[in-house]
Amino acid sequence: MRKLLSVFSIALMAVPVMGQRLPAFPGAEGFGKYATGGRGGKVYYVTRNDDCSDNNLVEGTLRWALRSGDDSPRTILFKTCGTIYLTSKLAFAHPNVTIDGSTAPGGGVCIAGYKFAVSKPNVIIRYMRFRAGDVPDKSNPAVDVENTKNVIIDHCSITWSMEECLTMYDCDSTTVQWSIIGEGLYASKNAKGVRAYATQWGGEHSSMHHCLITNSNSRSPRFNGVRNASKNPGDHDQFVDSEFFNNVVFNWGKPNSLYGGECNKDNNNGDNYNRIYMVNNYFRPGPATAANVKATRFFVEASTKGGQGQWLLKGNKFETGNKFVDASNPCWSDGALAKVNADNWYGFTSNSAARAVNMVLGNNEENYNKHALKSQDVSSGMTLQTADEAYRAVVNGAGASLPMYDEVDRRLLDEAAGKTDPQFAGHTNGKISRGLGIINSPYDVRLSKTDSFKVGDKVVTCYPYLGMEKGERVMVDTDGDGLPDKYELEKGLNPNDASDGRAITPSGYSNLELFLHGISDGSIDKAAY
Repeated sequence: MRKLLSVFSIALMAVPVMGQRLPAFPGAEGFGKYATGGRGGKVYYVTRNDDCSDNNLVEGTLRWALRSGDDSPRTILFKTCGTIYLTSKLAFAHPNVTIDGSTAPGGGVCIAGYKFAVSKPNVIIRYMRFRAGDVPDKSNPAVDVENTKNVIIDHCSITWSMEECLTMYDCDSTTVQWSIIGEGLYASKNAKGVRAYATQWGGEHSSMHHCLITNSNSRSPRFNGVRNASKNPGDHDQFVDSEFFNNVVFNWGKPNSLYGGECNKDNNNGDNYNRIYMVNNYFRPGPATAANVKATRFFVEASTKGGQGQWLLKGNKFETGNKFVDASNPCWSDGALAKVNADNWYGFTSNSAARAVNMVLGNNEENYNKHALKSQDVSSGMTLQTADEAYRAVVNGAGASLPMYDEVDRRLLDEAAGKTDPQFAGHTNGKISRGLGIINSPYDVRLSKTDSFKVGDKVVTCYPYLGMEKGERVMVDTDGDGLPDKYELEKGLNPNDASDGRAITPSGYSNLELFLHGISDGSIDKAAY
């Protein structure tokens, strides 16, 4: 994020805070903020856009960068730009990894095709795009984070998936921040049927903040909670504290924009818990909301199957004066929304007792007292903005902003900001989607300029152009330590000695990390190198 949080920010007070350690990078927050990733390790450059197989790694591919070598720390950078199409699932083979797309040439990189699976601990991912698409006839999430810990995803764009765009649970100490999630595919090639899901998200000690969750039929998000019995502690999430702070949810297509949050008690412990802290989020209805959400409206549909978790709800806001919804409908009148905004528990209700608990204060006092948290039990120590402040910050700063926003992300931000209206709907695959903003295929989106790559005999032309412009050059890095030669000379380092890039400075960060931080906050101009 290039901007500091507002001076009017407020903090959750009087709760236990995790110990003070070096953040993954300046601006890292949430339970995953202490990941070290590839700090002090070797640099792997991705130099080509094609893929290989796990059994025949080809140097320069992303798969090679993630799966070769040993468990020592590594930072993956890019000397290529454009779409990298994965021909099979790509799972991490090693822990201690940083992936940073900010210094890539051109418009940066986009990972398409099969699932990108973060399956090892201690990972930092920044300034990357993940758009699985519908070319492989598989029900792939774009990004899958499971059975791992100490992961932070920052300024990424995770969209265009046939399943959830982001699947993240059965893990511990994770953060997703300043990212765009959504515009999943509705009537696509998923054998389960229609989807357009944003994210199924959770985990023990999990944080999601300052994200734009957009143009999704459902799961915006689906709180995973404690859902699965487990004979072995640690197999599944059992003691869950989830922070959902300062996010923007736009153009959801079902009444339950968010749902889930179960707390299953049928494992061997019996004392597990699911606590969701949902504070200062901004909800902006869109055309798909107006088309499909008529008689019911709530922040969260709280599933009761397997038991209900506990919730802290405060400071969340529905946009009033919204042009898409019918203000004459009692569900969407400014008066009704003002009531919900003043007391969020009035937004935690459903007309379907089979799927939700009616926790409106005064209507069911027992359920309210049992499930409504008055304060946060466990905190990552995050500083919060108000819902209005967060809305302005997110629509101006979420997503893969470096090396530059691409056409898709710029449109999604502009739609959420109200600068333009959602204009694309699903018309492919013989089925109409559920309203403007909900697409069936990437081919439903019109682009001014597209990338072009082959998958087998098929030429794919539905991804945005990310190539280099005339006169642009790739940074010269003779020793391969991630630092441009010119920068090393300016800082008194040796452009022929790779050890100084990974050397740890008095700040606690490596020389390479300090360079990447400067690119991120704008104090270093990549074009100068």
